[in-house]
Amino acid sequence: MTNNTIMSRRACVEKIEILPDGTIPTVEMTSLGFEDSLDPFKPYPADIACVLKGGCFITEKDIFTRSIVNITEGNVIGYKYFDFGEDFSSKTMKIALKVRGMGTISKVAVYADDYENGEPIGYVDIGTGDGVYTGVVKSLTGRHSIYFVPTAFSDELADWIADYFKNKPLFELEEFVFMK
Repeated sequence: MTNNTIMSRRACVEKIEILPDGTIPTVEMTSLGFEDSLDPFKPYPADIACVLKGGCFITEKDIFTRSIVNITEGNVIGYKYFDFGEDFSSKTMKIALKVRGMGTISKVAVYADDYENGEPIGYVDIGTGDGVYTGVVKSLTGRHSIYFVPTAFSDELADWIADYFKNKPLFELEEFVFMK
């Protein structure tokens, strides 16, 4: 959802198939647009997300910037589909997230393909301020969807202030990129 309303939705482009009988099967929403696959080693704006769960949404900050805002603990932000190629030379790679900090420390679990039952491929620790935060993730090959699931570092906060950050936005996501 854009600007937290269905009246502001940006256009989406997906490939469709028209069957011989004229029917059109359900089309999966992806981040691809006109592409066959996304290059994970090229920076992407956060607003190409095709999965937003838990109350986060895309908003226009200015004419050039659309961010995912209202990101709270347990939200799911997903992108489909990246082609990581067939490079088996390393067991790990890095991911960088460009964020606008909201004054609290948090952590983002990075998942490939299955955020509900899968194991995270890595984590990114997010600080209190604006910046680019990096983390190490397992190397991937082939085509995968990628999901970000944030959590608050409540165990790092004193008990008397931890409740203040419950259900508060943790950060705003602007861009991300994988790096070999």
